[in-house]
Amino acid sequence: MAAVERSMELVVYELYHYVVRYNLIRNCLPSFRYYQDVKLMPAISDQDMNAMLTDESRLHQHEFNINAALYELYHYVVRYNDEVGRFDIFKY
Repeated sequence: MAAVERSMELVVYELYHYVVRYNLIRNCLPSFRYYQDVKLMPAISDQDMNAMLTDESRLHQHEFNINAALYELYHYVVRYNDEVGRFDIFKY
């Protein structure tokens, strides 16, 4: 009886690991294929990449990016912290 239980445990164990491996492969395969497809794509020249990025930049030149503006303001305040700190806003 103990041998039968042990063999059943082994079968369940192997079946479980088979299912885990199958699901892992099935779930990872699409992303693997994506990266394989990207790897197989022909390389583009620096000139083509520059032209594409310039066009993309031109398309969005009138959009206001709040995060970029806050980032620039932060660097400005850090750079001129002493001067900004001496400015009394309640004076006016």
